[in-house]
Parts: sequence; C-alpha cells; structure tokens
Amino acid sequence: MITASRHLVYSSFKLDATLGKHCLLNLDSSPSHGFPRNLTLFRPNSVHLAENRRRDLDKTKTILATPAVKMLGTLLVICALLTPSALTYPYLNVTAAPEQPPFAPNISTTCRIYYPELRVMNSQYPSYDDSPLHGATDFFMLLRQRADTFQIATRVQFTGISLGPDASCSLVLQLAAHDLQKVLGPSPVFNVYQVEREAGSAAMWDTYEARNFTETLPMFGQVNGTEPARYMQWKYHGGLYQIGNAKCNDTLTFQMGMAFDGGDQVNYWDFTNVAPPETPVQGFRLMAGC
Repeated sequence: MITASRHLVYSSFKLDATLGKHCLLNLDSSPSHGFPRNLTLFRPNSVHLAENRRRDLDKTKTILATPAVKMLGTLLVICALLTPSALTYPYLNVTAAPEQPPFAPNISTTCRIYYPELRVMNSQYPSYDDSPLHGATDFFMLLRQRADTFQIATRVQFTGISLGPDASCSLVLQLAAHDLQKVLGPSPVFNVYQVEREAGSAAMWDTYEARNFTETLPMFGQVNGTEPARYMQWKYHGGLYQIGNAKCNDTLTFQMGMAFDGGDQVNYWDFTNVAPPETPVQGFRLMAGC
C-alpha cells in the first residue's frame, strides 16, 4: 500500500538520497488542495481476489483522475529533470563519465636568453680598441651631429649560442628607466646592421661598416628613440623593442649607429647594458624559443 498524507512519497520509485531530498513535496492535505486527509493508493497484488482487485483498481483510477494527483505527477517529472543525479546523462548505467584533464597550454620549456658584450667605436680614434671607454664591455653609446664632426657607434656581440641550425633568434632592446639613460637631439633614431665577426675580435671605428654613410648596406632593424616613441613603447610594450629576427649561429654580431644628422644639435643615446643577476635588467638581449 502507498499512503499519502501531509508528505506524499511513492515507495515504488527508488529515488536516490539527493533526488528524495530535493523532490519531497510539502503538500497540505486540506481540501483546498484536492487531497483527502487519508489518501490511500492501492498497488495491485497478485494474491488478492479478482473482485477486490477490480474494486480497488476502480478506486485507484478515480483518485488518479483528480486534478491534484495529475499536478503532482507533473511536478515529480519536472523535479526529476532539474535535480542533479549520480547518473550520467543520457545513459542509465552506473559508470560515471570519465573526468576530463584540465586544459594545459603548450608552453615552451626551451626558451633561452643570451646577453651580449658591447664595444664602443669612436671615429676620433679609428684604430683604438682599448681605453677606459673603448674597452668597456657593457656600455652603449651612440653620437652623431654632422658629417664633418665625429661619430660614435657601438658593436653588440653575442657568443656561445648553442642552438640548432634551424633555430631563430630575436634581438630585443629593453629600454632603461628615464634616470638610467641619456637621450638627446632632434632625431635619436639608430640603425642596426648584422655583420660577420669572429667572437672577441677587435671593435674599432675602422671596422664599422656604415662609417661612410652608405645607404646600400642592408639594415637589420631600426630603433626610434624619440620621446613620443619611447612613451608609446613603455605604454603598450613595457619598454621592449622587437628589433628583428636572425638565424641563430654560435656568434651573432650587430653594429649600431645613429641614422640621421643632428644639425645644430647632437643626436645622442647612452645607457649601461645590465644582465642578471644584476638589476634592473636593461639593454640588449637575444631570445630563442621564447
């Protein structure tokens, strides 16, 4: 026998604990809901006599035909659809769906960064390779005013690049903070040239390939150091210039010099190249696989 009083529960449905907890309907048994206070639903049993079965079935049909019971059946169906279940939709077996592994982005673990040796090349001393200024290996300096005045360029050389022949290397420049560099002149824009040099070879003005203001020398890249350009570079790229890409080699050498005359003023730029563990890290570096 299935009995419905204040809480109506169908024992013929083996609802799990979650479903039972969410779908237990609190129905008032007052006549306003259409339920008599002692509602008895008969579940046919094969041991009953045929006449009792017919009589009780007729009674059951009468009860099930009431609007309240029809509404209750609809509510139970809706509740079963909305209630979380341990079953895996749409299958009714007890095997849960396999848990999907979390998404893992394909992050390269072969990123390598190389820091260079810098050497200043001064047109006033075309054969100098050793002095407190020319012998420094971490100082960047460019200067240019007119063709009849002296110039200063800088060589930037990377060595020990142990990568495969098909690897690509990116030359980048991390701007120094405002108080850690000096930039002057109307157009402090410099050109970058890639050249072939032996590791540790002499760096003199006579070895600067753009010393004669040639316009036919292939240019690897160009860096705009004017104040508006540096401001935009800080704002949108964190002060990082992507100068260009080159095929990696054990040694990569670049020469840099101002692109334009300054006229009555001098186009000038200097800073110290800083590599880890020193801080703040600034200046040139070569990145591969990043």
